[in-house]
Amino acid sequence: MLMPIGTYNVIKETVNTGLGVGVKLHYGREKTFHFRAAMNSGAGTAVFQAYGSNVVSPSASNVGDWVPIGSPITLSLNGTTTVSDGFEDFGPWLWINVSMVSITAGGQGEAWVAA
Repeated sequence: MLMPIGTYNVIKETVNTGLGVGVKLHYGREKTFHFRAAMNSGAGTAVFQAYGSNVVSPSASNVGDWVPIGSPITLSLNGTTTVSDGFEDFGPWLWINVSMVSITAGGQGEAWVAA
């Protein structure tokens, strides 16, 4: 039976770095990660990292609960144009999360997951 796809805003538009809101998935679902960011003015970069966990109740403050999925995604920002990138993952994670690792001052980033 096919389950409907849900879209989750894991990191809302923010200037803050760190883990977003973890999302519990139907075990083993394929998922897509979508990252986007922009500057208020000038140039900069935003770096995102996706994570998965099979811990029953993972903690955002315990890095041992989370395993990196893929390589960090770096977005090169210039002016107010929104830049985005993403990837698909087929890993059987019970939970997923995203961290905005870094962002240049004056920038904002957000991350979405569809599963």
